[in-house]
Amino acid sequence: MANQPTVLVVEDDAELRMIYRQTLERVNYQVVEAFDGADAIQQTAEFTPDVIILDMMMPRMGGPTVLQLIRQNPALEKTRLVVITAYPQFRESALKYDVDLFLTKPVRPIEIINAVKTALESD
Repeated sequence: MANQPTVLVVEDDAELRMIYRQTLERVNYQVVEAFDGADAIQQTAEFTPDVIILDMMMPRMGGPTVLQLIRQNPALEKTRLVVITAYPQFRESALKYDVDLFLTKPVRPIEIINAVKTALESD
């Protein structure tokens, strides 16, 4: 399956990261994982994901800083952003960085699939 969209999953909870990966791979997305914000920024220096699923509360570098760095990077201009967090109070700061979707945990697998699909379809 050539040209499968690539999703970078940025989540410090290893179990959630695995669930997101398995869910998205079942519907033929390529998935790359990052365990925190700093790892995500390093990953985006190596490749350009089509979609980034981003947790907001992580060690080393949190979601707001990651969002700012992503939006400042011209190479990531077309990358879609989906924020999934347990903290609804992050909505305002996330939307400031033009995220495509903001979801509050817990999320069901179908919600993850639909969020990525919606993000990819938005222009």
